Formats: sequence, structure tokens, C-alpha cells
Amino acid sequence: AVNDSLRIARETVPGRGSGFVNAVLRKASAVRECLRLPDDSATDPAASLALRYSVPVWMVARWRDRLGESEARGLMEAFARPSPLTLWVNPLRGTLEQLVGILERDGIRAQPSLLLPGSLRVEKGNPAKSRAFIEGRFYFQDEASQAVALLLGPQPGETLIDLCAAPGGKSISLAAGVAPTGRVLAVDRDQLRLGVLVQNRDRLRMTNLHPLAADLEEGCPLLDRYPGVFLDAPCSGTGILGRHPEIRWRRELA
Repeated sequence: AVNDSLRIARETVPGRGSGFVNAVLRKASAVRECLRLPDDSATDPAASLALRYSVPVWMVARWRDRLGESEARGLMEAFARPSPLTLWVNPLRGTLEQLVGILERDGIRAQPSLLLPGSLRVEKGNPAKSRAFIEGRFYFQDEASQAVALLLGPQPGETLIDLCAAPGGKSISLAAGVAPTGRVLAVDRDQLRLGVLVQNRDRLRMTNLHPLAADLEEGCPLLDRYPGVFLDAPCSGTGILGRHPEIRWRRELA
């Protein structure tokens, strides 16, 4: 931690700033056994929790007000743990059990998710370098993201539309749900991110997934009716602090 922080300071702080950072952190490291977190009887519970879980005070206060003390603490404990690496299993390229066996041959150990059917949690190895990845047998996606797409309940033969689609994880799940007889229109205004969607689509062989570049704030070019419309709108991102802990320090209370 000291070395990484010192490297960042050298790259970002002009002059002698890196020396100051080095001195403070090495002193803290030397006396770390004497440093103590505040106990639960602190006069300012929000500040105490903020220090314990490395979360801005305003964020802690809002969670405590909205969720209550116990659930807010549980949320912060969950965000403090490493997020599992999870895979969405492509049903068009084989079963979950078959994928487990294929990954094992490449030295990768994965187990079925206890939370979500059709999902795998990786316990060992790097699936990105596996033959199964190249063959389009899975897509890297958190369990929560997989579950959200299932809530729409895609049915074979339906035509669905995803209005903020790139880079395409949820669109891919929807395309698998409507089967080859259906189709999914994947709309996004960011053409570079749509390019990533196309790469994922081609790797996974989702021929019924059709990208469309459009800015919906300027009007929707698709005026048809659909049995399902999926909208995962851009947001603060505080729901993925376990995967992206830096977000907590990039947000401010409006």
C-alpha cells in the first residue's frame, strides 16, 4: 500500500509532495498496531462507520436513514469483501455442467452459483484465457446483472428492445431468452461501446441481437410496440462498490 501510494504521488503531485506522502505512510505503517478503529459507542455513529468501512460519511448517513442500522452495516460489510468472479453461461453453446468440465481441462475451477441458476462462480484460474471464452461459451457478468435481465421474463419468439444496451451483457441474456426465433434490438448512443457489444455478440454467436446507434434524448427512432422494454439507465453506480470501490470517492451528495 505504501509503495503504490508513493508511485501515484510521484505521478500526480509536483515537487516534494511524494516525500511527504512517503513519510506519513511509513510512520502509519510503523505504528499500525497502535491504531484503533472507534467502537460502536462513538458519539458520531455515521463517522465511526465511515472510518471502519472506508465510505464517505454522507453515504453512510443516507444508508442508515434509508435502510436502518443493521442493513446499512451489512451492506458496507458486503462491499468490503472481494466480489466473486461470475460467468453467465451461454445456453446456445452447451450446458452449465459441460462448461464446468471444459474449464476444468484448462485448469479453471468453477461452481454453480447458489443464488442464480445458470451462473457460475470462479474459484480458481483465469477464464479470459480459456478456450471456452474464445468459443463464446460464457460472458463475464455479475449475478445481480444476470438477475435483472431475467425479471423481464423473455419468451421465445418475442421482439424486445434494450434502450441503454452497451456494452451488451443484459441484451445478450435477453437474446438467449427469446431464442433464435425472436430478436433483441440493442439501442445505445455510444458507438464505441456498441462496437464492444458487436464483438461480444459475434463471439457468443447471438445472431438475433441487432445493435442500433441512437440518442433517445433526441427522440426514439423505433415507434413500434414491444412485449418488453428493458431500460438499465445510467446511474450513480453505488450498487457496484464491491466491484469498483473507487466510485465512493468520485461521488458527491447533490
